[in-house]
This record gives sequence, structure tokens and C-alpha cells, in this order.
Amino acid sequence: MAEYIEREYAVDAVVDVYYNTPDIDLSCEKFETAILKIPAADVAPVRHGCWERVIPSKSSAKWSTKVSCSNCHIAGYTHHKYCPSCGAKMRGSDDE
Repeated sequence: MAEYIEREYAVDAVVDVYYNTPDIDLSCEKFETAILKIPAADVAPVRHGCWERVIPSKSSAKWSTKVSCSNCHIAGYTHHKYCPSCGAKMRGSDDE
């Protein structure tokens, strides 16, 4: 699993090693050690999707305004900014 760190922390770690190392005894191991000491951020991948209109079958007597998530394909009746089933961030609808 990939680990993520904030860029500012990495820059600060490298600058600290560079300016706090006496003489010119800089090595990759010192930089690597400094960067590995930075705690990894707690992140999750963002899923994206869009609301797609569900077309009812011809046998259905009632026409509905159902939509489904393009990511998990679970149908619902409302347009949310996030899918309540899978958490995908919605871009909009298929007719926008």
C-alpha cells in the first residue's frame, strides 16, 4: 500500500539535514532517514462517478426519476454530491 507524506514536511526534513550536517558529509542515507521519520498521512483514494438516469422497462407502468451511481450502479431517487452507497464523489449527471 502506498504511503503519502506532506510535501512541506519532506522539504523541511531535507533542509534540516542539509543545514545541520557539519562539513560536507551529506549522504543519501541521511536524507532517507530524515524522510522516513515523517509520519505517513491517513488518506483514502477518491472515487469519482456521475449520476446516470435509470430508464424503466416497458413493462413498468410507472415512470420514475431514478438515478444510479456510475461507480457502484446502485439506484436511488435523489442527487447527492456523494453516492450514499460507495462514497464516490459525483461530477454531475449524464445529461449535464
